[in-house]
Amino acid sequence: MGYSSGGIREYDEAAALLTLEVATAPAVAGSSSRDKQAIDNARLGITEHIVVSRTGAAPYVRHLLLLLTPTLLLLAQLDAQHIAIRWALPLAGLRSVRASSSGVAVFAQAASTRRVSVVAVTHQIPCGEPRVIKVIYKLLRPLCVGQGLPPLPGI
Repeated sequence: MGYSSGGIREYDEAAALLTLEVATAPAVAGSSSRDKQAIDNARLGITEHIVVSRTGAAPYVRHLLLLLTPTLLLLAQLDAQHIAIRWALPLAGLRSVRASSSGVAVFAQAASTRRVSVVAVTHQIPCGEPRVIKVIYKLLRPLCVGQGLPPLPGI
């Protein structure tokens, strides 16, 4: 059943619960200030999420989540007690993605902290499920900027 513009979207209870868990889980002990800032950013507005993997049994379930906010892409580990950021990157730096049988590689540009320059970074989203890999790729591919173009100034 399709909905027109302004229509009510189907309520997804599992997604709502996962969003609540992300919003309330404390950062794992030893998290950097940068990771805590990324968690706070995610709590302000997750626009999309993908459960990359789920391990364990209740109440000890652990999720590997790909979180998309208006400004960041994050890979986070969430369990019943904590959230930990594996990596986070600004969407403005996302350059390309490549799917493989072991997951999705995310290629980005980031400002170097030691000097004023741009460095290439690669992050891996580990996943062995072809269906999930395809969903991740379809989400990220349209977000890539500057494919084959020179780096953006200031990134």
